[in-house]
Amino acid sequence: MTEADFRPLLDAVPFETFTVHMLGKHKHEVSRPEFVSFSPEGGRMYIHRPDGQLHSVLALEHVADIEYISTPIIRGPA
Repeated sequence: MTEADFRPLLDAVPFETFTVHMLGKHKHEVSRPEFVSFSPEGGRMYIHRPDGQLHSVLALEHVADIEYISTPIIRGPA
């Protein structure tokens, strides 16, 4: 996946919390769009804590899928 795949989710009004499932079964919840940033060169997504501290660094090439609680899972490339 790429930053462009996440932009519509982060820019949605109203924003809905979603979970990013990684290959290898790790998952990361995105509860607020302002807690997410991307590396300038692409390929990485950063999830921050409410205090601004870095919580997780995700390699976008390892994203398996994205899940909303209210909708089905959006599958990444196989």
